[in-house]
Amino acid sequence: MKHNCKQVLIALDQLVYCFVGCCLSLFNSKITVYADMTISAQAYRLDKKGLWYGRLMRYALDLLFRPIEREHCKLSYESELNRAHSPTDMRRS
Repeated sequence: MKHNCKQVLIALDQLVYCFVGCCLSLFNSKITVYADMTISAQAYRLDKKGLWYGRLMRYALDLLFRPIEREHCKLSYESELNRAHSPTDMRRS
């Protein structure tokens, strides 16, 4: 049950990010979203690029998730790279 609920939350996160990205792309054609991206992982990516709004997003999300885990955005980014939320037969070795 816990695993399934976590998957629903990840899916909602990805849906919200795709929807917001589509809306923002109306104003900025350089924005590209993918179905597997989460808001937290994207905040980490943007912060790594040195963008101020990425740093702000990462700080806010890390602060929000601090009671659960430290460096939430970094862990989300690494979990996307490793496909940790995918079925085991789809993960990278």
